[in-house]
Amino acid sequence: MALAGVAAEEGTLGTRPSHNLVKESRKAVSRIESELAWKIKAIAALPNPPDMDISLCEAAKAAMETEAKRIAEEEKAPHRSVIQLEEFYQMYDNIIKKSENSGISKTEAYIKGNTKLDIQQLLHELNRLILFNLPDSAQKLSTIGKLDLSNNNMKSLTESVTSLVNLRTLDVHSNQLTSLPQSMGKLQKLKILNISGNFFAELPESVQNCRSLEELIADFNKLQWLPETIGIKLFNMQKLSVHSNKLSYLPSSISCLMSLRVLDVHMNKLRYLPEDIDNLVSLQTLNISCNFGSLNVLPDSICGLCSLVELDASFNQIKSLPDFFGGLVKLKRLNLEGNPLIRPPPEIVRDGLEAINKYMSNRATERLMPHSLSSVIGKLARRWISCNIEAGTLAKR
Repeated sequence: MALAGVAAEEGTLGTRPSHNLVKESRKAVSRIESELAWKIKAIAALPNPPDMDISLCEAAKAAMETEAKRIAEEEKAPHRSVIQLEEFYQMYDNIIKKSENSGISKTEAYIKGNTKLDIQQLLHELNRLILFNLPDSAQKLSTIGKLDLSNNNMKSLTESVTSLVNLRTLDVHSNQLTSLPQSMGKLQKLKILNISGNFFAELPESVQNCRSLEELIADFNKLQWLPETIGIKLFNMQKLSVHSNKLSYLPSSISCLMSLRVLDVHMNKLRYLPEDIDNLVSLQTLNISCNFGSLNVLPDSICGLCSLVELDASFNQIKSLPDFFGGLVKLKRLNLEGNPLIRPPPEIVRDGLEAINKYMSNRATERLMPHSLSSVIGKLARRWISCNIEAGTLAKR
């Protein structure tokens, strides 16, 4: 990306912008933000169509507001780059002054990251400043445990970042990335990876080589599917957040993530959930909301999520809950807003979780046939044993 007065090339910073250009860019950002505020007020003031459900109207307005914000961010990006570039040069001037006071040459201070400088502080200052690519000199910083390169204009991430063998957190959200280094598997200590707000159409294969990964955050991309082997290779995963993408299904291997505690897949196009989702015995939070027009049924196996505390299934097309829904004994928070529910009926839903559980439990009792009682009890018993073994609380007999 380039503006008048700023010649920016891949891997370089470009020339310092003029004072007038920086001034005009700041004015432009202020103007765009003012226009955005006006648009948000206008959207909020839109009348609701009389033949449309209020909750759906509110959801539509929220979507319009999100789109307005996205457009505004795109418009601000080139102007913000000019401002950030000037901020970088100001920061660079300060670093040079510090280095000269320490007897360090400009080349050493800027490129080599001499140990006399505070490298952790330098990386922190680089965050949110203009970077078109991470310089190869990053490999000299092998002791770094956290690297935050979010909110920049990076279109690619150099292979040298995988030389940071002690890296535990890598945050590259809000850039322009479409791929990650093929050598990501070298980051054997990486536990948290945030690639949100980029242009990934699929999860890079190299991510699955980070076997210690515990949190993967890939929201606001263009993901249409997840790797079929994600649950087998990333078996240490505790949090998987892929909301605001284009996913139509989750791979069956998701059910292999026995340590998964948080699964957030809202704002996608999911048509169904894995039939063996009950294998996620550690899952505490499940957000499947806002899969508009696609998700219309919950599998019976969802009733086997014995650790589930929070379930958000709002704004879908769900008409009924599974008969044994009352078996979610740890469930404390439930959101079913915006669904055309028939079972339980709306008046029961309005009375809250306790009323829903009571209604569904009564229904399960009524529908339980004598010939299937033993098989149902057997399945529930196996699930109870599995949960307790996983939690380490099964009493020795």
